[in-house]
Amino acid sequence: MPPATSCYSPSEQASQDARSIALSYGSKQILQAIQAWPIKATAITQIHVSRRAHFGRSLIKAADYQLAALGYVARYGDIVAPLHKL
Repeated sequence: MPPATSCYSPSEQASQDARSIALSYGSKQILQAIQAWPIKATAITQIHVSRRAHFGRSLIKAADYQLAALGYVARYGDIVAPLHKL
């Protein structure tokens, strides 16, 4: 049996994908440089790392590194769709 094919183009399929993806600050800079950065992205301004029932934790804040954000969360489709237009 032949593989199933979609009537949607890859960019249309990507734009329908509602999964979220976390990107580093560096990834955002690369995507901005090629004009593929999505408008709808949420900044990650702090990261709290700990382990339940254990002592210690790490708290990383963007402001401590003079950054607007440590990374960003955006819909996968919003990231991929502009890349298909390049």
